[in-house]
Formats: sequence, C-alpha cells, structure tokens
Amino acid sequence: MSVSSDVREAECGAGPVAAIPVDEGRVVRAGGHLVAVFHLRGGRVRATQARCPHRGGPLVDGLVSDGKLVCPLHGRTFSLDGGEAGPGEVGICTYPARVDSDGIILVTLPTDRSPPARSDGAQDAAAPGAQAAAAPFAG
Repeated sequence: MSVSSDVREAECGAGPVAAIPVDEGRVVRAGGHLVAVFHLRGGRVRATQARCPHRGGPLVDGLVSDGKLVCPLHGRTFSLDGGEAGPGEVGICTYPARVDSDGIILVTLPTDRSPPARSDGAQDAAAPGAQAAAAPFAG
C-alpha cells in the first residue's frame, strides 16, 4: 500500500546510495520514521516500512530479487513497488524513493509520524534494533 496523497508528506534524506550494496537494504531513521531502504540493480531504490506486518520481523534482512522482498522470518513475499502481498496476506507500506544528483537517497514520508499497523495488532514501534542503531545515516 502506498502512502495516500491526502496525507501530508515531506521528502527526507536517507543517506548515500553507495553505502548500500546492490540487492540489499538498510534501516534508516528519516523524518521520524524507521524505514527500510533497498538498493536495487540499475541504481534504483525502494523504501518500505521497517518491520513485517505479521510479527514485526526485520524486512531489511529479507531476500531481494526481481522487485520482490521476502520476509526473513516467515517467507512472506511483498512487492517492493506497491507493497502487495500474496492472497489473504497483509501488504506493507511503501514510500516513494529516488536518488538525487549527488547520490543521496530521498524518501517521501508522511509527516504525521504514525507507524504502520501490523496484522498481529501491534504497532511498528520506532524502537531501534541492532541494524537501526548501527545505520550509518540519519535523516
């Protein structure tokens, strides 16, 4: 599910694209959100919520291939373009992302700072995990 156009948004810096190996991701704090940012082949970038909507697994540790992201805990597959999941499964929030002329990833995020909901009823809390705390960039 993409961020709705009726939500206030801001473009936030998420660090240099060169700091993320191709077909991998990093958790960054941008605009008050923890976001998983993925560097895809061809220099493309995608941004999603940081945690799986099922049980809060770290999406950044998932496998990335052919525009899909596989949760490392449960094997659920999500589209990196729109966040769609398999039939009967909850999708993920995706956010517009691009690389500027200086090689910096810019992510468009809602300014209300509300974290996405999870299907187990919990919130995608902004408590930093090991990767979030070690992330080399901040927004």
